[in-house]
Amino acid sequence: MRSRRSVLATAAGLAAAGLAGCLGNGGYEDGDEDADVWLSAVDEFDGVEDHTGSSEVAVAVGAGDGLAFDPVAIQVDQGTTVVWEWTGDGGSHNVVHAGSAELFESDLVNREGHTFEYTFEEEGTFNYICTPHEASEMKGSVVVE
Repeated sequence: MRSRRSVLATAAGLAAAGLAGCLGNGGYEDGDEDADVWLSAVDEFDGVEDHTGSSEVAVAVGAGDGLAFDPVAIQVDQGTTVVWEWTGDGGSHNVVHAGSAELFESDLVNREGHTFEYTFEEEGTFNYICTPHEASEMKGSVVVE
């Protein structure tokens, strides 16, 4: 039979783990996991589009049915600026790095033509979400070579 103390300790640990999963990065454990894994549930994803050699790449926000980024995943060189442009479809959207909003986070906007840009200086995979539509798998990825 378990002691009252061990039952309370287990309950406290479970509560803390549950709370940690709800905070910080939208509930995602690793904001920079492989793009193929990160986007596996995104219907619009059919591979990473190669945009190496471009100094600037545009990504539509609110594409498709209004709940997608287009292109969903891009590969770029270090120093490339990604410009997200709102279509005005699908309600209010934002672009937030899934691992840490401190890296990049746009305002929540529903206005067609609004833009947000970020220049990727570091090598790696940078996954992002639209926080109001993360349950709808509105996710994207930038792979920097």
